[in-house]
Amino acid sequence: MNAPGSKLPPMEPVAPAKVDFDAVFKNAGIDPQALDRVRKAEDLLKNLPDSASEEVKRQIVEASLKAFGFEISKIVEGVQTQTKALDAYVRVNEQQTAKAITDAQAQIAKLEDQVITLRADIDKRTNALAGLAAAADVRKRQVSKVLDFFHTPSPAAPAGAPAASKADE
Repeated sequence: MNAPGSKLPPMEPVAPAKVDFDAVFKNAGIDPQALDRVRKAEDLLKNLPDSASEEVKRQIVEASLKAFGFEISKIVEGVQTQTKALDAYVRVNEQQTAKAITDAQAQIAKLEDQVITLRADIDKRTNALAGLAAAADVRKRQVSKVLDFFHTPSPAAPAGAPAASKADE
């Protein structure tokens, strides 16, 4: 699936790529403590009992985070920062991919032009050869009249064939 606003053609859903998100966030300059706060919140959410109501789950998570000394507002801010970093990461990769595709398409067009040129050259050479062969055949028929006049076998006669003589006529 393409990113919103993407200029790329729609694609079939694909498996998520393996991405080193820690490196992405580090390159984006996100504070490791902010990453840790979000990670703790994620871990807490994963380990909540399914049977608990949403309100009970919220109370458990908030109480646990406060026990760790984490402010909810800082966790929300950390999630928003990660989201912006991920959007920027996708945007940069989308731009690089679009450029690579444009470059590849230009190269393909150039190669297709070369194929057309080479095929035209093949056709030209094939036709020239056919014309040359036709001209050679015409000339061979013309000069063979001289051979016929002297009853000398043509060079095209098979080896060992008897030569025609005036006496044979």
